[in-house]
Amino acid sequence: MQEGKKGGLHYGYVVVAGVFLLMFPMSFILNAASIFYTPVSEELGITQTAFGLHITITTATMALMLPTVNKLFRTYDTRITITACMILEAAAYLVNSRAQSVWVFYIDAFILGCCESLLIYLLIPVLVNNWFIKNNGLWIGVCGAAQGIAAGFFNTFGASVIANYGWRTCYMVWAAVCLVVGIPVSLLMIRYRPEDKGLKPVGYESAGQADAGAKVSGVNAQKALKTAAFYIVAFCPLLMAFGCNINFYFNSFYLSIGMTTIMAGTAASAVMFGNMFGKLSVGIVADFNPKAAVFYGAGAGVIAMPLFILIAPKVMWMAWVAAFLFGITYGSCNTLGPILVKNEFGNKDFGAIWAQASRLQSIFVAMASVIWGLIVENTGYTIGMWIAFVLFVIAIILGLKSTVDVKKMKELWTES
Repeated sequence: MQEGKKGGLHYGYVVVAGVFLLMFPMSFILNAASIFYTPVSEELGITQTAFGLHITITTATMALMLPTVNKLFRTYDTRITITACMILEAAAYLVNSRAQSVWVFYIDAFILGCCESLLIYLLIPVLVNNWFIKNNGLWIGVCGAAQGIAAGFFNTFGASVIANYGWRTCYMVWAAVCLVVGIPVSLLMIRYRPEDKGLKPVGYESAGQADAGAKVSGVNAQKALKTAAFYIVAFCPLLMAFGCNINFYFNSFYLSIGMTTIMAGTAASAVMFGNMFGKLSVGIVADFNPKAAVFYGAGAGVIAMPLFILIAPKVMWMAWVAAFLFGITYGSCNTLGPILVKNEFGNKDFGAIWAQASRLQSIFVAMASVIWGLIVENTGYTIGMWIAFVLFVIAIILGLKSTVDVKKMKELWTES
C-alpha cells in the first residue's frame, strides 16, 4: 500500500471534506431545532415544553443506541450505513411535515436519535482517526465547526422559510437537504479506512510507522472500560458539556442585567462564534500539547463564569466577551473528548471506547436542561453559573490527570 497518490491529493482529505459536508444536515436536529418551537406548538395547541420533549427523546436514544450503532458502523459498508441514515432522517422530516399530533414528533425523534448517534458522535472522530495519524485534532475541529457554520445559516434560512411558507414546508426542505447532500457525499466521498482505497493514513511515513505494516495499536475495549482511566477521560468532556447546557438560560440572564433583545441576540451570536472558534483551535492546540488543550478548552469557561457574574452586570459589554469565552468551552466538548480518548487508549478499539464515553455524555446531557432549569428557577443565575464554574474546574483536573496517566496506560497497548 502507498501513503497517498503521487502528485495528487491524499484521499484522506476527500473523506474529511465529505464529513464536513455531512455535518450541514446534521445541524438540523439540535442546532436548528429552536425555530420550530413556537410555530409547531401554536398550531398543534401544545406547550413548548411538550414539543421540546422530542429533543430529550432524541438525545436519550443516542445514548441507548451508541454501542449498537458502533458495531453496525464497523461491520457494514460505511457508505451504505450513512446513506441509510440520511434516507431515514429525510423520511422522519417528511413525516414531521405532515404531523397533526405531537406523538408523531416523539416517534420520529427515536428514528432521528438512532441515526444521529452515528452521524454526530461517531462519524467525525472515527473516520478522522482512521485516516489521519497526525493533525487529528485539527481535522476533528474543522469537521465539528461545520455544524456551527451550518447552524448559523440554517437558523436564519429556516426562520425565513417558516415566516413565508410555514413550518411544514421547512421540514420538507430539511428532508430535501438530507437527500441532496447526504446520499451523493456518502456514496462518492466517504470510505471507512485507508485500506479500502489501498492507502495508508496521512502522516504514516513521517510518524515512523513504515515498518509496522498495517497494525493498529491501543488498549482492548473490554480492558479499557474496566479501568479508572476510562471514567477520568469520559467525565472531562462530560462535565464540560453538562456545564455548557446552562446556555439555554443565558438569554433571560442577559435581559435581567439590562440588555435589550438585540444586545442579548448579539451575545448569543458571540457564543456561536466562540463555539466554532473553540472547535477549530482546541484541536490545533491538542495536536501540539494535550495538556494545554485541556487548560485552554475548559479554562475559557472558568474565566467566563466570573465575568458573567461579577463584571457583566456593571460593564455590560463584558457579557459579550464572556459569551465568546464560554463558546470556546462549548465548542471544545466534542473535540477534546475523542482526542483525549485516542491519546489514552490508542486507535485499536477507539470507536467502541468512544461510543461508551459518548453514551455517558448523552445520558447526562439529556438531563442537563431540566436540571439547569430547576437550579436557575430555584436559586437564580448566580448560583447556577458558579456551579458551572466548579464543573469546568473539575474537568480541567480530570483532563490533566488523563494526560499524566498516558505513559502508564501505554504499557497496556497491544497491536492488531
